[in-house]
Amino acid sequence: SLAPKVERLGAQVEAMDKLRESYDSRFTLLSERVGEVRSMANEVTKELGEVRARAERAASLVEEAEPEVLMTEVKRKAAEVDKLRGRIDALDIKLDTLTDDVKELRRDVTKLTGIEDILELAEDLREDIAEAEKVKSEMKSRADKVAAIFSELHGKLGEMERMKSEIKDLQKTTSEMSKTTTDLNTKVEAFPDFDDLMRRVAQLEETVGKLKAQAPAETEAGEEKEEEEENEESEDESEESEEDEEESEESEDEEKENENEEEDKE
Repeated sequence: SLAPKVERLGAQVEAMDKLRESYDSRFTLLSERVGEVRSMANEVTKELGEVRARAERAASLVEEAEPEVLMTEVKRKAAEVDKLRGRIDALDIKLDTLTDDVKELRRDVTKLTGIEDILELAEDLREDIAEAEKVKSEMKSRADKVAAIFSELHGKLGEMERMKSEIKDLQKTTSEMSKTTTDLNTKVEAFPDFDDLMRRVAQLEETVGKLKAQAPAETEAGEEKEEEEENEESEDESEESEEDEEESEESEDEEKENENEEEDKE
C-alpha cells in the first residue's frame, strides 16, 4: 500500500517540479519584459529631457528667430512630440499585456501554497508595475508640458506673422505717401513764380480802377432815366384819379334823380 502512495507522491513532486520550471520560465520572461519597460522608460525620459531643453532654448531664441526657421523648428518639435506619444502608446500596450500576465500569474499562484519565493517575486513584479505606472504618468506630464510649449511657440509665431503683415501695410502706406508727396512737389513746381503773380495782381488792380471810373457816369444816367419814368407814372395816376372822381359824381347824380322820381310818384 505504501508503493502506490510513494509513486503518487513522486508523480506529484515531478508535476510540481515541472510547474516550478514553467513558472521559472514565465518569471524570467516577465523579468525581461520589465527590464525592457524600464529601458524604454529611461530612454523616453532622456529624450523628453532633451526635447524640453531644446524647447526652452527655442523659446529663448524665438524673438531673434526668423518666422520660417521658427516654423521649421515647431514642426520638428511636433514630430518629436508625436513620436514620444507613439512610444507612450506602445508602452501602455506593453504595460497592459504585462498586467494581464501578472494577473494570470497571481491566479496560478493562488492555487499553490507554501511557495513564498513566488509570492515575493509577484510582490516585486507589482512594485515594478507601480513604478512603471509612475514613469508613465511622469512621461505624460512631460509630454503635456512639451505640448504647452509647442502651443506657446505656435502663438508667438502667429503674432510674428501678424506683425510682419502690419509692417507690410506700413510700407505700402509709406510708399503711397511718398508718391503723393512727389505729385505735390510736381504741382508746386508748376505754379508761376512770385514776380509773375505780382505782375498779374497789378494788371487786375488797373482793370478794377478803370471799371470804378466808368461806374459813376453810368449811375447818373440811370438815375435820370428812373426820374423820368417816375414822373410819367405820377401823371398817369393823377389822370386816373380824376376819371374816378368824375365817375363817382355821375353815379351820385343818378342816385339823386332816382330818389326824386320816387318822391314824385308818392
